[in-house]
Amino acid sequence: EYMDRLPQEMRVKTNLTNNKTPQQNMSLLIEIMKERANKHPELVPSNSTIVIHLRTGDVIDQNNHSIEHFLITRNRYTRPLSFYGKILSETVNSNITFDHVLLVTGWHKELNHARSIQYID
Repeated sequence: EYMDRLPQEMRVKTNLTNNKTPQQNMSLLIEIMKERANKHPELVPSNSTIVIHLRTGDVIDQNNHSIEHFLITRNRYTRPLSFYGKILSETVNSNITFDHVLLVTGWHKELNHARSIQYID
């Protein structure tokens, strides 16, 4: 089960191939992603979908800052709403069209994730 996780697969394959440079690691990551896409094409978003990763979980759930703080201030792991507004503006200005936005996040600790859910909402 743990090997199914992307970081673990990257770590194992990086050690096996002796990849050292960021370019080699990026090539390996792309290779792994293509393999996974071929195995599970139903999980690949359409070309008209923008995928946005939101860092949630322990960085929000175990932090004393208000949710509003996360929405207006850049932190080590999270970005404020203005960051995503800028991406939207750049996308529109570049004539990139999309029909859907897919938010991706995940949790690796068993915590009460109410704060993360509030951040996403």
